[in-house]
Amino acid sequence: MTIKEVSKDLYGLVLAGGQSSRMGFDKGLIEYHQHQPQRSYIYQLLSRFCSGTFLGLRRDQEKEAGEFSFITDSNEYEGPFRSILAAHEAYPKKAWLVVACDLPFLTPAALSRLIMEREPGKTATAYYNPEHDFPEPLLAIWEPEALSEAKVYAGAGNNSPGRFLKMAGYKKVMATDEQELLNVNKPDEYEEAIKKLKPDE
Repeated sequence: MTIKEVSKDLYGLVLAGGQSSRMGFDKGLIEYHQHQPQRSYIYQLLSRFCSGTFLGLRRDQEKEAGEFSFITDSNEYEGPFRSILAAHEAYPKKAWLVVACDLPFLTPAALSRLIMEREPGKTATAYYNPEHDFPEPLLAIWEPEALSEAKVYAGAGNNSPGRFLKMAGYKKVMATDEQELLNVNKPDEYEEAIKKLKPDE
């Protein structure tokens, strides 16, 4: 099957509604690539593969969406589930390619591999982080049935998508370059990422 056939029922969600408390400024607005806010860059990456793409935003960010489609986070849940489950409730029959906005080294090849290795019979297809022996739930394809189960899990006060996937079972995908899984959350990590991405500047 071609990647277009595999991804025809797939929607993309850029998680951009976090408070960025450790960074001290909005991670989604950092310009790592082509003088473009990171949340816009990830949005456009996902748009290459998905039949629909959305920013996941807090209500106070809605005016910042510009020309991009968005889904407002739900205050019914905690953490990333606010965005993931709001997307599921908006389009409950869709599988979601969920990507955090703080992955500056993410490439189209990494997304393509995730999509081509997708197993719809699993709860999700996710990159595996060997350093932590844990799935990367914010670089993953979540299936609709799993999201229905996650609503129950999150509704009981649980806020860890990673623990949910590990408990429920998921298709494990290994990264060819572990740097692509690197989350940049703090100012020192940001400075290091900039050096790696722009070594000649």
